[in-house]
Amino acid sequence: MGIGTLGEKALHAMLKQYYEPEDYLQFVPEELQAPFTSKDYKKATGISLHVSQRALNILHHMGVVERVGKQGNLLIYERS
Repeated sequence: MGIGTLGEKALHAMLKQYYEPEDYLQFVPEELQAPFTSKDYKKATGISLHVSQRALNILHHMGVVERVGKQGNLLIYERS
């Protein structure tokens, strides 16, 4: 089992404990300046880029962050 798989399993286990979109706000660090990319989120949280991208997809799905553009291949996010 690779590190990426372990990171994903830990992320899913942690996130399935929350039910309301407001519960997910704690996963967007206050020091993260908008707009931000998955690389910025990676630096602010200390998790891998792959897991950062997955986390932002979940946060987007929950309505916690919005996709507001692109910077090269990276999506740009802001808090909702």
